[in-house]
Amino acid sequence: MASEAMLQDLSQLLRGAVALHQSLKERLEEEAEQEGRLNGPAVLRLQQLKYNTARQIQDLEGRRMALVKELAKAWGEDSGDLTLKRIAAKSPPHVAADLGASHEALLALVAEIQELASGTSANAQARLLAVDATLAVIHEAVKVHPTYSGAGKLRTQPVTFTHTAV
Repeated sequence: MASEAMLQDLSQLLRGAVALHQSLKERLEEEAEQEGRLNGPAVLRLQQLKYNTARQIQDLEGRRMALVKELAKAWGEDSGDLTLKRIAAKSPPHVAADLGASHEALLALVAEIQELASGTSANAQARLLAVDATLAVIHEAVKVHPTYSGAGKLRTQPVTFTHTAV
């Protein structure tokens, strides 16, 4: 039966999604461990790994949605009404159990990922505020004290920064 093969494919896609979400969670944990440490190459590597994992998740989700549409067509149903719960109810017990386990694992991973991302985001925001405050203090200090140009002449205008590196 074609729908049996589609159900197996769906189960395999969901297991793949669980593995990718687990990988993303591990990258976020690694990122959280580096909070406050400036290691440019490591940060860039992590960002690239997270980006690649997110792209893979997005691609897998597109394939899952296409498969659900095919399954709905085979069953003569509207794909918008076909939920995982309804798919599992129409599936053989071993496939239904696998679909349910994958779904539960995905829900748990997504909740953990949201929590990690929220914490990392809050920490990054706090660091940005600290950098802004430091730059404001430096800017005020430069206004108060005269500086010298490269030619050794006293400047009366405040120094402006063309760019900053963090």
